[in-house]
Amino acid sequence: MDTIAKLKSVSLLDYIEKVTGQRFKKEGSNAYRLNPCPICKTGDHFTLNSDKNYWNGFGNCGGGSIIDFYMKYFGVGKGNAIDALCDEYNIENVKISQRQNGLFDLTTIINEQFLLGNNYSYFMNRLYQDGLDENLNKLIDSNHFLTVNPKKLFASTPNLLPQLPNIDAYEYIIPIWKNGKVTNCILRRNDKKSTDNCKMLNLKSLPVEFWGLDYICQNTPRIFVTEGIFDCLSIECLGHNSMCLNSVNMAQKFIDLINSKKSDLKDTTFVLALDNDEKGNEASNKIAEGLDGMGIQTIKLTIKPQYKDINAYYLEDLDGLKEAISLCCTNKDNTTMFLENGFYSSVEKYLKYQNKLTGFKLLDENLSGILPALYLIGAVSSIGKTTFMLQLADNIAKNGNDVLYFSLEQSKFELVAKSLSRIAWTTYDEKYSAKNIMYNTDPELTTQCIESYKLFSDRLFIYEGNFGTTVSDIEKIITNHIYLTRNSPLVIIDYLQVIKGDGISDKMVIDNMVTTLKRISRNLFIPIFVVSSLNRANYLSPISYESFKESGSIEYTADTLLGLQYLKVHDIQDIPNTKMSHKKFEMRNAINGDPTDNYRRDIELVALKNRHGGQQFSINLKFYPGLNYFEEGKVYLEL
Repeated sequence: MDTIAKLKSVSLLDYIEKVTGQRFKKEGSNAYRLNPCPICKTGDHFTLNSDKNYWNGFGNCGGGSIIDFYMKYFGVGKGNAIDALCDEYNIENVKISQRQNGLFDLTTIINEQFLLGNNYSYFMNRLYQDGLDENLNKLIDSNHFLTVNPKKLFASTPNLLPQLPNIDAYEYIIPIWKNGKVTNCILRRNDKKSTDNCKMLNLKSLPVEFWGLDYICQNTPRIFVTEGIFDCLSIECLGHNSMCLNSVNMAQKFIDLINSKKSDLKDTTFVLALDNDEKGNEASNKIAEGLDGMGIQTIKLTIKPQYKDINAYYLEDLDGLKEAISLCCTNKDNTTMFLENGFYSSVEKYLKYQNKLTGFKLLDENLSGILPALYLIGAVSSIGKTTFMLQLADNIAKNGNDVLYFSLEQSKFELVAKSLSRIAWTTYDEKYSAKNIMYNTDPELTTQCIESYKLFSDRLFIYEGNFGTTVSDIEKIITNHIYLTRNSPLVIIDYLQVIKGDGISDKMVIDNMVTTLKRISRNLFIPIFVVSSLNRANYLSPISYESFKESGSIEYTADTLLGLQYLKVHDIQDIPNTKMSHKKFEMRNAINGDPTDNYRRDIELVALKNRHGGQQFSINLKFYPGLNYFEEGKVYLEL
């Protein structure tokens, strides 16, 4: 089997999921779909045939084998794609292309020229400061920096040089190493010989690469990220690990790279030190938002306004740069560092939640809106908690906010049927149950409800779970959603006790899951609503903190603790315990509902803990099970 055949035998499905962080949805025996398309980042048109190991993006997104995908996704030529895939899967590259020969020769030539002792005094003159030359010398030696006429250096591969009349002036050569090979070079112009064209060039026909990529592979605790190579070298001279993008246009590729390795970078902090201009700030903000969405910490190094970049800062105000770097390298819990780097960005994040509302007017007023926090809502079985949370989810989606609904028990079809039933009542004044929807007893009305639902359903993402779904599975879906859409969603998990967890006891399992969900909410800065079931003993007594005791320390971890209960529970408290059968009879009537009003059930929503709202409250709700609809009544404050 030759090289190409071996590459094409690699599982394309596994490879695409690994590099994109997305997960395919199965649509047939061998058919899979990925949404959005990883090539154009939009559209639901990317498909894969696992039997033929072939992908199709339709239209301008192309299609083909793993080699074609690599070329499209990373924007490189065929030779580079084959090289990279062979390296990744340890496949011997028998059919070495002319370009690969050139790349091999380039690595050899760089090594040979360095051993000849070519003068590299430019780098010393550019970055030399008393006491710091040792770091620079190590950098030059380890990376084989050169000062040599590029025509002489690339005599055997002249096609790699840009066709410029002043190409001889680009004699300061900085190789870019990857997996032991020189994959490209940065050419710096000698300004004494020419001032035409750009100061920096890369070699032709080779993909632009990051300099200092090895730091990511080494799980380095702190990595400075710069735009240009001399900014990067300036930081390296001060004894810190740094890599450069080589262009602000590489910001998205950098985000994609980190996303493919994010599981290994949870303890890495990226210090963003891009150029102090509009494009540099835009790229920095884009990277910060992308990495924050993955739960990876970023810090922005503050460059004084009079300096364009790190290198200018280094040359003109070394002490000021040292101080700025020192602040970024201090204990991350230092409050001054937070005020410098995190305070206003946190304000901006909170401002995004001004318009996030549940759609239940009284609830929003008393919660003070939805904030990035952990909300626990407990209720006994069959009281309507799923219907209530689904109505809340639809309301939020109507307001233009993404909602991820993890249904670990009911199917997506059942949930959609509930929403369509509610729409039939609230929009068309028709009593059309979820069962009617599922049997499509009135096709015309069903179509009308679907069209109404489609006005906002593109913001609602329902994930069918199973009894093997873990908190880790949920976290992966959330982070991938944030990464792909750049939107911070509201998350609903229905329900807590179905999530698979580890622990010696049920209480320990729940404790671990709740604290993990709290961490996810805090790190990703998103609201998470978690439904928790309560035991049947709570049918006959009002909800209290004690109701949650068997479910672990929920009351301590949750920011807001809510409960749904039948309003009748208060009335039956005066019935003597000896009349338990009478209590159950009264409660059974409450559960059955009022037959004169669409079998309305009178429900109470209770807030036992309201960290952001400041006070406890209860709201009376009218629940119409057949219509899958909740309606607010009165509110009572300070229980």
